[in-house]
Amino acid sequence: MSLLPDLNIRFLTNYIKCNYSCPYCIVGSMKGDPRYDVFNENALSRIATHITQIESRINIRLGVLGEFFLSSALVGVAEQLSHAPNIKTLNLITNLSFPFKKYSDDLKNFDQSKLGLVASLHPTEIKDFEAWFDTARRLNELVDFSVALVAYPPLIPTLPTLVSKLGEFGIHAFVQGFVGKFNDREYPFSYSAEEQRILRTISTSRHDYAYFVEAKRAGLCNAGHKSVFVDITGQVRPCGMGRGGESLGNFLQSPGLRLYDAPRPCTRKTCFCDTENINTVSFETHYAHTGPNQHKFMYRFAELAAENPEYGEWSIRYP
Repeated sequence: MSLLPDLNIRFLTNYIKCNYSCPYCIVGSMKGDPRYDVFNENALSRIATHITQIESRINIRLGVLGEFFLSSALVGVAEQLSHAPNIKTLNLITNLSFPFKKYSDDLKNFDQSKLGLVASLHPTEIKDFEAWFDTARRLNELVDFSVALVAYPPLIPTLPTLVSKLGEFGIHAFVQGFVGKFNDREYPFSYSAEEQRILRTISTSRHDYAYFVEAKRAGLCNAGHKSVFVDITGQVRPCGMGRGGESLGNFLQSPGLRLYDAPRPCTRKTCFCDTENINTVSFETHYAHTGPNQHKFMYRFAELAAENPEYGEWSIRYP
């Protein structure tokens, strides 16, 4: 197979079962809604098969609305995808609520060289923090691993300690803005100056801070050009925000795609897609991934900035 340039795919499977009940979770309101609560194992397998037939190098994120590792069907499809010749990287997410042995057993037959794993750290749900951190440490030695923390306003004072603890184990952590309402205020648009100060000190990149805390508008985006969103019905669209936009194909029917020939301006007020695949042109211009994990990347101009501070990550113009 002669492969074309990279294509990022966010495949939201709509698997909604979860063993956590986080107070800031936006999925709870989706349960019972026929637009979301429609997980289908046959559709999952068929869509995945068609993705392996696309003549591009694929960076794929298998998304869920619940906990990924509760589903043996999801784990099985992910394992198959990891061995497909056209799959360059495969990203999964978990709340890390299981013992390390379950993860090592579930992942043992994957092509782990392609795997990126993100663990979301939910302090309100964890019963044994030492066990959680131990599992994280061991997974960090097994795969390309990172930890996501949600900047839910009541939790913000605790986040620096958690990030520091993860750093002691050499674990990469990043902060995502809370999306939703708290005390009748809409987030991530309502962080106070003090909350922003705290979050900036623990942000691992200017990019994360700009999009997840300051709610930066996306500007030019590769959605529909170098990246697509797929749902469990097979429908392929440029972007997952609102599930709207024109159809670019249907992976339930075939691997065929109609992609844009260039990036296009994003009309959304902010970019929450950034919590999955990072598709903005500003990111592509300023950062480069360091491995399979989609949330581990480096600033492109660090060497230049060492001699010219105006090109530093936090001082360069970031359109």
